[in-house]
Amino acid sequence: MNQPVIQSTTPNTTEVFLGRQPILNSKQQTIAYELLFRSKDSLTNTNSDDLSATSTVIVNTLSQFGLEQVLGKKDGFLNVSTSLLMSETIELLPPARIVLEILEDVPINAQILTRCQALKNMGFRLAIDGFDNRAEYRPLLPHIDFVKIDLSVTPVSAIAELISMIRKTSAAKVIAEKVEQEELFIKCMNREFKSCTVYSKLADYKTPVNTSRKDSE
Repeated sequence: MNQPVIQSTTPNTTEVFLGRQPILNSKQQTIAYELLFRSKDSLTNTNSDDLSATSTVIVNTLSQFGLEQVLGKKDGFLNVSTSLLMSETIELLPPARIVLEILEDVPINAQILTRCQALKNMGFRLAIDGFDNRAEYRPLLPHIDFVKIDLSVTPVSAIAELISMIRKTSAAKVIAEKVEQEELFIKCMNREFKSCTVYSKLADYKTPVNTSRKDSE
């Protein structure tokens, strides 16, 4: 998908690459995308995390590309840190199209729980990224629509126990992350996963957006 480079009018700019990872159903049809924001350097470093972009950068980037060009008719999963989750700017995103994916390092406390409930009241759906059996997740689970289990760190043998724990308090759909082989995909579909995020080093990255890093959250 070739897109034009979008230039910012701000003098101090940094290239931000907008990428997508497909989320597939049991028929291997793409039903949603995980949206990734990365710096130029991180594209050549396979161990690098996604770009820590501000909420303003994310909203502006999606607005400039156009949500229809990025997602088509599908939903987008957006990784959110604590600061992004608490940002008012993130509320400018369309709740019917964007799922806010809470990262593993977000501390689950009373403030976060209150914020999650407020976002749910606005119509946003929430996901937990890299779910494991941590006690702090239990009060959050009733607010959650999607739970993502990272199969690069979670053995297949532990999946049944995790799903059983989730089902005690939540009807959230369970998604397998970082599924690289068809054999693993088939195993996932046989273990109550509703869909899989296919991980590929050849991610679908659009051409860069030059966007200001001076924007605040």
